[in-house]
Amino acid sequence: MAITDIKELRLLPPLAIARFGSSSEPLENYTVEVDPRDRTGFRRLVPAPTLVVKDAGDIEERRPSSKVAFRDAHGQVKPLAPFLELWARFDDGGLWSR
Repeated sequence: MAITDIKELRLLPPLAIARFGSSSEPLENYTVEVDPRDRTGFRRLVPAPTLVVKDAGDIEERRPSSKVAFRDAHGQVKPLAPFLELWARFDDGGLWSR
């Protein structure tokens, strides 16, 4: 793709607020997938490898379940940070690119 001038930018979500939780257990990692065959652009969260540092300093990798749990077993909110998507449309009149 040739480099062209950016015609329009969109930031999704339009407003992001940092969220801090009181749980000692952080939220697991998830990635966003868009099915290229789905023309609606529906996004879904997919579990991603999560690195956990144990008290002894050892690092363990685990994969979360498919259900996102924002609270721990004690009902406290797990610390997390928002993610943003930046989309651009170029002068060549093509579709939005991420």
